[in-house]
Amino acid sequence: MPADASGNAPLLSVIVPAFQAGRWLPECLDSLNVAGVEGTEIIVVDDGSSDGTADVVHRWQRSPTNVQLIQTPHRGPGCARNAGVEQARGRFLAFVDADDVIPAGAFGRLLSVAARDEADMVLGRMLRCDADQPVRKVFPRLGTLQSGPVDWRIQRELLADTVVTAKVYRRSFWLDAGLRFPEWDCYEDMPVVLQAHLCSRRTSYFRGAVYRWRRTPGSITRVAKDEGAVAGWWRSLLRCRADAAEVLAGSELGLVEKELSRRSRRWLNKLFREQPGRVDALGGARKLAMTFSSIRARDSLLDAVRQYEETTNGAG
Repeated sequence: MPADASGNAPLLSVIVPAFQAGRWLPECLDSLNVAGVEGTEIIVVDDGSSDGTADVVHRWQRSPTNVQLIQTPHRGPGCARNAGVEQARGRFLAFVDADDVIPAGAFGRLLSVAARDEADMVLGRMLRCDADQPVRKVFPRLGTLQSGPVDWRIQRELLADTVVTAKVYRRSFWLDAGLRFPEWDCYEDMPVVLQAHLCSRRTSYFRGAVYRWRRTPGSITRVAKDEGAVAGWWRSLLRCRADAAEVLAGSELGLVEKELSRRSRRWLNKLFREQPGRVDALGGARKLAMTFSSIRARDSLLDAVRQYEETTNGAG
């Protein structure tokens, strides 16, 4: 078992799913080495790469660092992260994608907040760093929040952040809540993080930037969305709604449904702006809307579907 200098289990386990990441992984590992937590356990899960990703890890293992390597057949990031969680021994978990980097000291600051607030989950700010665009903050709605304990029922903007990165999670909470990533090829973290929001006994927020997200070539957020990506989006949101309905009812479930409706409308707007005429995306939106118990959320999403149908038919 990897241990810190006192012989105890590490404070933090960082799980890094890596597929064809040999180009980016060295910088990622460099950043984790100065992330602010001595003795951090770093678990790289090589998801069936053929580009020398494992060789990068082997080189790191020759230095005095707690870097472990798990090699699996290529089954996607959800399976890779689950494999990492199963091996992790830290008191807290964090997830970092192999093409991203962590600012110096970032995890140390998140863990300080977790200790101070006795939090199950601590969120930080994420920066999007595209090579062709200025650096900008992700989830701008979170910018209105103050650092400290937060509650999604009051600060509903928290539900907008269902990305698994830029956070730390108490491992005992993760296991007790039964959190596990679906074995999907895209949008697999959204249901898991929403469930974490809903199950967390105490969540805290840190206003500082703790994660630099780079959209690299081939990223699902960068490339044109094919039929599989569209289907994956609605599959994930349907799972989000189903999971919420298992633990919530009434007005609390309605709050989640309103956020899912809002997110769906924004996603459709972006999709139709970039790829006009994508009527194949509307069936999933309609199916999701019909699961809502909130009439307001349902009608809002169905109105958007009708609007895109009319726009597309008129253009045709």
